[in-house]
Amino acid sequence: MSGGDTNSNHVPDGKPQTFDFEQDNRLVYSAFRARYDVNLTRERLHWFAFLAMLGDLGGCSLSEIIGIRNTDLAKLSDEQRRKYAAMQERYRIKPQMSDADKAILAEFEERLKD
Repeated sequence: MSGGDTNSNHVPDGKPQTFDFEQDNRLVYSAFRARYDVNLTRERLHWFAFLAMLGDLGGCSLSEIIGIRNTDLAKLSDEQRRKYAAMQERYRIKPQMSDADKAILAEFEERLKD
């Protein structure tokens, strides 16, 4: 799984980002509940244990979506390419707001309260 910087849609090796903790958190939560019967909102896991379990997930929505994001469209037929391009657009990693943008938005929201 390519993780990468949450302010970019590419990881350092130039490949598209295939996983984002913020965007994919619901998928991670449901996969852990289904596969391991672990409630991530209540149980404490060591970071290394969490990463090992995350890396071993398969056969769930999260792994299917990562597979779609990882699919090389150049290797597909025209029909498959159209289908996968639409799915990649649907499941793409959305750009995250920078800290500066978040601060500007917070300031704007505060002004609306006045």
